[in-house]
Amino acid sequence: MYTSHNATAHALSLYEIRIHIAQFLSRKDIASTIRVSQQWNESFYPFLFITTSISNTTKDPPLELLQQHAHLIRNLDFCSRPWRRILPPEYFFLRGCSRLTKLTCGFKDAVNYDITDLEKMNIELPAELYHYEDPAIVSSDDDFDSLFDFDDHDVTTQTLITTAPIVMTSTVTAPGLVTVADTVATMMTTNAVILPDTVTTTAAEQNSMQFTLSTNSPTPKKKSIKSNPWDLACYFVSAHASSLRELVLSNVSPNIKFWETLGQECSMTLESLTLKSTMKSTLINRKTEAAFWMACRNLISLELECPHSPSYQYSPPASFPWSSGGASSIFSRMKKVKLMSRNPNQCYDVDFLTFCPKLETLEWGVNPKCGAVALERFALAMNATSTSHIFPATSSSQTLFTDIIQQTTMTTTAGTWPHLRSIGISCSSIKDHQFAAFLRSLTTTALTMLNVGGSGFRDHSMLAMRDCSHFITIREMCLDSCPYVTSKMVSTILISCPALEVFTAERLYVIDMEQDGSPPWACLNIRELYVNIDLINSELKQSNNAGVDIPEAEGGERNDERAKEMEKLHEAERQKLIIAQLAKLTKLRVLQISRGCLHYFRSGPAVGVELLLEKGLDQLAELSHLEEIYFSGWISRPAHLEAEWMLKHWKHLNVVHRGRYTVFFNKWGHDLKTMFAADQSHWNNQEAFDVFS
Repeated sequence: MYTSHNATAHALSLYEIRIHIAQFLSRKDIASTIRVSQQWNESFYPFLFITTSISNTTKDPPLELLQQHAHLIRNLDFCSRPWRRILPPEYFFLRGCSRLTKLTCGFKDAVNYDITDLEKMNIELPAELYHYEDPAIVSSDDDFDSLFDFDDHDVTTQTLITTAPIVMTSTVTAPGLVTVADTVATMMTTNAVILPDTVTTTAAEQNSMQFTLSTNSPTPKKKSIKSNPWDLACYFVSAHASSLRELVLSNVSPNIKFWETLGQECSMTLESLTLKSTMKSTLINRKTEAAFWMACRNLISLELECPHSPSYQYSPPASFPWSSGGASSIFSRMKKVKLMSRNPNQCYDVDFLTFCPKLETLEWGVNPKCGAVALERFALAMNATSTSHIFPATSSSQTLFTDIIQQTTMTTTAGTWPHLRSIGISCSSIKDHQFAAFLRSLTTTALTMLNVGGSGFRDHSMLAMRDCSHFITIREMCLDSCPYVTSKMVSTILISCPALEVFTAERLYVIDMEQDGSPPWACLNIRELYVNIDLINSELKQSNNAGVDIPEAEGGERNDERAKEMEKLHEAERQKLIIAQLAKLTKLRVLQISRGCLHYFRSGPAVGVELLLEKGLDQLAELSHLEEIYFSGWISRPAHLEAEWMLKHWKHLNVVHRGRYTVFFNKWGHDLKTMFAADQSHWNNQEAFDVFS
């Protein structure tokens, strides 16, 4: 019997075990494992091809190597880089990717490829990529003048056939043509040579020479030409249509042929389409819109992220072949929609969304110029019993889609989007009462995700969330960069949302929690918490710093009685209070109690939670699932014991960010003890050490 050590060693030596382990490793980890031994190299090397990127650099694998491992490729990235390189055309002819599910295209498409040399690489090119030059076609009248001398009657018919650019036709009988001169004269008048059954230069030759034309034309001479990259992409998509599920297009402008191919070949298999543009380019134009929407008719997820694109109404055109089943069957599979175009016509996005009856997730980046109007249109459509009455009869709503909706007479008994659960709306111009009206319109939906970062979310919206029972069902909520969200609102959400799993807000003042009696948080299942926790500031201090005048008492002294009452509790007691609340969140994976945000500094210098053993760090031992932690707070001594304690109790800890105000990105490789042993001057300069253990 093997010992445990030997059993482990023999298990790793098995090919099947290594293959199973490789499925859970990242590409970086696989690149490390192939250097362990020859056996490990043979096992893990093929997994490097699961995600393959082609960017026209020296790191690109050759086509022959990709072709050998094509059956392993699942994610293929065609040059989706900001600089958009020119993709070598031979990679479009990669075949055999039977497991390919995701294709990303970001190559430079404003070029034409010369595919002349691809034949030398033994690549079989489609016939339609060639231009065929028929040697029997006469180009101009000048060809005849250069080939024949009409005074020479001794030229033979054989010479005429082999030298003249003639049009070969079926056998033709021309009794009047008995000499070459007559034949050439007719050729000059018709720009073609029509040979009779017998043509001779003399009567004797006429009896001895007979020619019968064959119906077979000579073999054409093919000449390769330059091809548009999207024409080549069509062949790649057609070859892998059966497995392709997700397509991402970044900073490109596909032609109409590509959209038609996508609609014909992948209409039943393609599930997700993403269009991204960081430049002022139009991904969809009037020429391609009909083919584009035809390709989208069976999608489950559609994402249009074009914040800088020219104004365009992203809605199916009038030429779209509407289904006989009515508007409810146009995009009957669409469940997730992301619209981030931010053009002035975005109020008409609601018209497109109306044709998605199974919509579950909506992410909407609304232009501030039309945000209020768009939200009102959406709220009206939410609980409409008939879509023909969704929009008011005003000049701004008299659009093509209003007429189409009225003609379809689609009715819904549970609202236009009865399955809508997740909503993300980004617009700074939406006011509190407008957003509250929108939330109250979600009466038929159990809201699970709400992302309203940067909006005017305030008191009225909070009341709407409570009155419509959204606090009970909400799982993910983001209130980042909302200037009117107060600390008490954040505390109310943590107390009132038992299903909350992910929450993001700007600030939470412990003093305000004390005033409310410090009720326990109800979100015991929360996995990610992002909020600044401050031990010394309060909403009152925030008002003072914002310029709110406080009445002065007699004798010229300011009326700061309330402020003095809030300062009675010692800072250490507030530390214990917040530590006790955090200790109950045993399912936490990401804890960020110090964040860099827009409105964080206006309340003055802050004091964050100090993760020291004498200040309650040991109470967080139950956070065994913690993977990332972000915190600030002064450390007056080297904290070697705290570092050892974290490594001992938080087994899954990967990242520790330590900074005074700002959260820094992880750089990996630093030692945890070194971070805690840093001089105090580092923290005064707002530096941070990032840790990977």
